[in-house]
Amino acid sequence: MKVSKNLTIGIASGYISCTNIAQTITLHQKNKLNMKKLYLTLILMQALQANAQEQWSVWQCMDYAVEHNHNVRKATLTLDSYKAEKLSALGSFLPSIGANIGAQYNFGRAIDPETNTYGTKQNLGTSFGLSMSLPIFDGLVNINNYKMNKSYVRTSQTTAQMRADEVSLAVIRAFYNVVYCKELVRQVGL
Repeated sequence: MKVSKNLTIGIASGYISCTNIAQTITLHQKNKLNMKKLYLTLILMQALQANAQEQWSVWQCMDYAVEHNHNVRKATLTLDSYKAEKLSALGSFLPSIGANIGAQYNFGRAIDPETNTYGTKQNLGTSFGLSMSLPIFDGLVNINNYKMNKSYVRTSQTTAQMRADEVSLAVIRAFYNVVYCKELVRQVGL
């Protein structure tokens, strides 16, 4: 483990405070899991004694961790993406409508056939169009796409909830480890 700044964990007067938490931690692959646990515990210790006056409850810690966890955010963004795809699949059942407007302006010299003289001509042409199409039969592709996207949304909701629950459980474990250590320090009288 390589820490870029000093890490000071002070135990005084029955409370735990963390100052100068490292800004960058370089992890070796084999110690990665233990470093994540240490880092989470240090963050929780910092959260518990942010101002040495205000202590966060386990619910506040869990809410904060779930809100700022990258895996939970990633699962939420994936869920939003699948919801958009589901809405798009639902929109494929609706008729498609198209409209167009065109204008053409021509000018120049031309020979008048009656008098056989040159004259200046200007022509303005406009066009308008409106079209609508409704799929009658597409081999059940739209229905199957909608069902598939609906199942992706349900799966993604479950995954997002699972990620949030994993983070919450890790925070609960770390929170009560910190509370246990604080009480142990108070009992020993350091």
